[in-house]
Amino acid sequence: MFVVTRDEGREIDFIETWKRMAVYCELNKLYRGEGNSIGLAAAKSGLEIRTDSMEYISFFKDKLEWLKISKGEANMQEKSVYFNRQKELEYPQISFFERVRNKIIKTIMYLYLLVKLKIYSLTDIRFFYG
Repeated sequence: MFVVTRDEGREIDFIETWKRMAVYCELNKLYRGEGNSIGLAAAKSGLEIRTDSMEYISFFKDKLEWLKISKGEANMQEKSVYFNRQKELEYPQISFFERVRNKIIKTIMYLYLLVKLKIYSLTDIRFFYG
């Protein structure tokens, strides 16, 4: 979770840079690690980056939790509820016909968004293809 506040126009530069980077990542099939592009956009825009801890907010990111477990910083039994809930949400029990329908819809949406991104990328050919 992050917050961007007004900062003499840097926030606008951040949004524009992040937008371009998001399109670039999509076009190059980089679908995970969105925090990297957010951080790079913030650094490029000159925004101050603070890492204030919010202990009262429960945060779960599977990759981070697996890393903590492997380092002995977290307990698998305590996190198993979160891993199970994530599995239920990502892989719900649905019928064969629903899976086929969802796959067709997902493919159509992917192709639509890909064409839309390709058209957008033509607005700055040197950045996206140079």
